[in-house]
Amino acid sequence: MDLSRLAHHATYVALSAHKLYGPKGAGALIAGQTKRSATFQALIAGGGQESGRRGGTENVPAIVGFGVAARMCTKRWLPDAERVRALRDLLLSTLSSALTGVRVHGCLDRRLPNNISVHLNDVPARALIAALPQIALSTGSACTSASNEPSHVLTAIGTSPDVARATVRLGLGRHTTEAEVLEAVRRIASAARAIRAIAELP
Repeated sequence: MDLSRLAHHATYVALSAHKLYGPKGAGALIAGQTKRSATFQALIAGGGQESGRRGGTENVPAIVGFGVAARMCTKRWLPDAERVRALRDLLLSTLSSALTGVRVHGCLDRRLPNNISVHLNDVPARALIAALPQIALSTGSACTSASNEPSHVLTAIGTSPDVARATVRLGLGRHTTEAEVLEAVRRIASAARAIRAIAELP
């Protein structure tokens, strides 16, 4: 991961430590070449730390943890990505075999390997999530988890609100195992069939 090349082509690059298995509460903002001398308005008033951009004492342990996580990421992101991609493909293939009416949003070839957004025909996402408290399903990003509205990302790519409301997002990571994927598929398929059966009752 060459951040110097990325910063050369981007205006800003914002990074969050917990997205690469570092501690929560630490992040970084890399300004591209055209913004290196930009003036930022401080979000936290106080001392002159960070060239006046932020007051308060830096969270040094979290920053160090961020650095360690980033170093580990540069060494293992390719094998991690390949392993997680294989698990994602296993999840999709077994879910499609176990359940009818499964559709993936987005392109399978040009996407991050660690998440998948699937629409299950006639299975409202919130009903599925309520039936599976032991599985970390979501209807969208954590940032919008409190909203009852359909995913703005899905509707922006042309998905109807009804289809968006029957869509769940599943994430996989470095610690996900094949056994967990297969068990999740078994439970999701079972719950989805039960929800469909209830909907068909007179």
